[in-house]
Amino acid sequence: MLRVEGVSKRFGGVQAVDGVSFTVADSEIHGLIGPNGAGKTTMINLISGFLRPSSGRILLGDREIQNLAPEVVARSGIARTFQNLRLFPNLSVRRNIEVAESHARDGGDPALVGDAIERFGLGPVLSLAPDALSYGHMRRLEIIRALALRPQILLLDEPAAGMNPEETEELFRNLLWLRERHPCAILLIDHDLKFIMSASEMLTVMSMGRLLASGLPQDVTRNEEVIRAYLGHGETV
Repeated sequence: MLRVEGVSKRFGGVQAVDGVSFTVADSEIHGLIGPNGAGKTTMINLISGFLRPSSGRILLGDREIQNLAPEVVARSGIARTFQNLRLFPNLSVRRNIEVAESHARDGGDPALVGDAIERFGLGPVLSLAPDALSYGHMRRLEIIRALALRPQILLLDEPAAGMNPEETEELFRNLLWLRERHPCAILLIDHDLKFIMSASEMLTVMSMGRLLASGLPQDVTRNEEVIRAYLGHGETV
């Protein structure tokens, strides 16, 4: 469904992404990991249209999307969350979701959004402003707002950041529920290796802007380059 082909991004003299290629299949949960500064968020920004690559192609199905504006990418079927929360602070929780619904593909899916609100525990707080929510609830709101666009691919940039182990486990269960309720692909970035290894069916590893490995998690984590990038010596990740 999503193909990244030889994508590079340079900021002046800094090569943030260097010739990276990988594929995310239909309805797949695909983890994207790497040390700090690996280029993961830059890659999400490239896929979602917030940045344009210096070279390479990004395809959704057979359509090239690397030169489309973010709002066009979103309407094409790719929705995202952000590493640093970007909710609408002056709108209620309900209105944050409704704004996304009004731009959804094919008229949206109110039943899906309603089910997600209940599943993620936001029913009692719909009338509140986002800054009145706990951090975990704000993270859930951002996921539901992205889901309201009815995406084919959901890009989640560190959705478990700042969560305690119980919240992370709940997020894991909710992602599995979401993928069953709305069969979309999920590209997932996170630094919690236990969480991302449990959730991901395929795994791509970046380091210093380059692709280190891509494949089944159990194979990728035995890759010598991946082990060196994370640990610097010959232990298993």
